[in-house]
Amino acid sequence: TLFVATASDLFVETALDLQAGTVNFGNLGSSQLRVGGSLTSAQAVAWGSGYIDMDGTTSVQGPGGATAYLNRLRFKSGVCTLATPVEIASWVGSSGGAVAGEWIELNGPAAFLSSGGGPLHKVRLTGGQVFAFNATVDEFELTGGTLQVISGQTLTVEERADLSAGTIQWNSQTTARFVVTGDLISSPAVTFGNGFIEMSGTTTISGPGGAPARVGSVRIAAGTCTLLTPVGIDQNLAATGGTTTGEWFEMLGTNTTLDGPASGGTALAKVRVAGGRCVADSGSIGALELTGGILEVPQNKTLVVTGNAELLGGQLEFSGTGGCALDVLGDVHQVATGKAVTMNANGNLRCSGVWTADAALDLGASYVEFAGTSSITGA
Repeated sequence: TLFVATASDLFVETALDLQAGTVNFGNLGSSQLRVGGSLTSAQAVAWGSGYIDMDGTTSVQGPGGATAYLNRLRFKSGVCTLATPVEIASWVGSSGGAVAGEWIELNGPAAFLSSGGGPLHKVRLTGGQVFAFNATVDEFELTGGTLQVISGQTLTVEERADLSAGTIQWNSQTTARFVVTGDLISSPAVTFGNGFIEMSGTTTISGPGGAPARVGSVRIAAGTCTLLTPVGIDQNLAATGGTTTGEWFEMLGTNTTLDGPASGGTALAKVRVAGGRCVADSGSIGALELTGGILEVPQNKTLVVTGNAELLGGQLEFSGTGGCALDVLGDVHQVATGKAVTMNANGNLRCSGVWTADAALDLGASYVEFAGTSSITGA
């Protein structure tokens, strides 16, 4: 057993090779074990509650090129190169150092991901539960387990977030933040709690291998986000700034909400309602397709479509006691399968462009307004 006493500082300048046995600490905060060179750590080592600090130009590896295993690892200064993957059981973070090389793998009952210094480079969650405090990583992979984003904390992924399996939970929908400033790859196999993935900067969203992506909630916050594949939304789609280009957002969940910016349609350029009930809380979008499910515009709300609207299927529903409107500044194309439109007596479907109808439209108790230089063609 290697025991680091309370209020002690053991500094290994060149190389620390841990093959077996136990490393214990007198106190979590005041017992310091610092490495200024190479650290080798095997799976057979048992750990007490204490940190190994990488302090200087350092490296970490497992024996013979295998994965290294550690309990608590902190990057204190300099650059630490991970020569092999490093599996962490309890905590990993930076208080000033930078990280390069291989992946940090988190697979424990309660592994903590925190960063107060440089980015943690590449972090992969493979199992267990990980609590994310304020942290910045270059690349993040979720292949299993549960990521819990803590209230008042922000996890920022700067280059690539690849979500292939597992669960993401947010302790608060408003103050727990998961921000992506690069590429987001998200699979239908991931389970999402009640929180947003925020896209900020020059970003992309896609599914694995070019398949459609599936996300719980997305907020476009800033910059330009390119949808490389269709992006299915199970909960909420919102925009507070920025623009989107490329493929369609598809509202697919049983109950979803759509909340665009107050004006302009570039933030949510193309939105397709394909299933479930989508409630358009407010704002504007670029283009609209209604192909299935229900698009609901609530009382005293107006959904503005700055481009064209295709009513191809599903149901358009104006609810409440009045003041509901779908305002299409471009053209409206309505086909036979899109007849199922229910509106209350105060619903207003406004078209400023060309209305092309392939079949009759059942307005119920509501009305259609043709604004500006609009016209009607077809049935």
